[in-house]
Amino acid sequence: MPQYNITNKNDLETNYLLGLLPQRNSPNLFYFDSSCRSNLTNFKLSSENRRILKKTENFSFEKISSKDFNYNLEVQKQIFNWVKQLGWDFPISSVKNVFTNHLFNFIYVWKNENGQVIAYSLCLFTKNISHIAYVFYDPEYSHGNLPIRLVLQVIIDSQELGLKYFEIKKMDEEIYNKLLALNFDGLVIVSFGHIIPQKVIDLSNDRAINVHPSLLPKYRGPSPIVTALINGDEETGVTIMKINKGLDTGNIFTQARFKISVNDNQEILEKNIIEIGAPLLISTLNLVEKGLIESFHQIGKVSYTEALSKEDFRIKWPESSSVIRNKIRAFSPDPGAFTFLNGLRVKILNAAEYYCFNEDLKKLMLNDEYQPGTVICADKINGLIIKCGSNEAIKILELKIEGKKRISFFDFLNGYKLKIGDCFK
Repeated sequence: MPQYNITNKNDLETNYLLGLLPQRNSPNLFYFDSSCRSNLTNFKLSSENRRILKKTENFSFEKISSKDFNYNLEVQKQIFNWVKQLGWDFPISSVKNVFTNHLFNFIYVWKNENGQVIAYSLCLFTKNISHIAYVFYDPEYSHGNLPIRLVLQVIIDSQELGLKYFEIKKMDEEIYNKLLALNFDGLVIVSFGHIIPQKVIDLSNDRAINVHPSLLPKYRGPSPIVTALINGDEETGVTIMKINKGLDTGNIFTQARFKISVNDNQEILEKNIIEIGAPLLISTLNLVEKGLIESFHQIGKVSYTEALSKEDFRIKWPESSSVIRNKIRAFSPDPGAFTFLNGLRVKILNAAEYYCFNEDLKKLMLNDEYQPGTVICADKINGLIIKCGSNEAIKILELKIEGKKRISFFDFLNGYKLKIGDCFK
């Protein structure tokens, strides 16, 4: 149960850290707020964080003083609609309270590439602390990296933190000199995408370590996660390895192997790798520090992955249903495997191989007049079914029209009147 009318002699900042917020009409009385707030003062910007910043650079934001922010009924309705869709237990009265609470002194207003407001984050910046208190965002972006970006941007903008990081576009002499000046104890690389020069490796005192998302020597190179899904692999893993001047050719400290579910997509697999890889890295670093672990040569068949182009994301309907579904899994939710329908770019975000037991649908699937990509069913009972491969079919479950929200096939059929014979290309 919420607690109200709490009194004490703490200052606002101390109470805030205790989860006590001033009551709107009685600033000397406090209520206990159990929502999660993150202390940012000990934050370290990781390579994964930098990757998220890069992937979300199409979002823009404006940082507005809370006293200058125009909170109105339209904003309240917008946020409450998001909260309702996300399934959060957050009453509409509380939305107004958090926006009018005088403790939060800055509000970030986020927009997508089309200029539409997609998120708000409420923050407290003071001399001693830097906090992000609340984030509200459009449910369309729940599956991407926006919620994380909301927090990262607040951290980056907090001048009190004194964060030290810089962007590396090319491993040149300037970057080498910056690294040299850091006088670091070790070097850990995660999803970096560049070959590390030997002289940079030499700076690490034989402590240059890479976290690679595959069971090396399988899937060396830039795209091991996507490649495992495209190939329909049933297992993958994480390798903690020494960095040398080759492409993922260094000795291995340790590996962790785990299963890939048939329903895993890129986002889920990345999360699994982080959850397994982070503690594996920490334990390995501790053993390296104590001199209790030795590395060993890579053993097994060597294979390489390739850098991907936009054309790799396009669905080729003459391919088999299993190949198409694996491609959809590999690129979901971002960048998304795409196709075209009547000139509209459509991302297919979730699908299933379709095994036909309906005689009428089977006739359509076997009809040579219907080329791969043709709609053979578009109703709310049987679903949205597309012919592919050699008389096979795939059932579309979730999709996204360019510039629109992610929706189910059911909602798609409500808005776009497809008929049998229409064709995805």
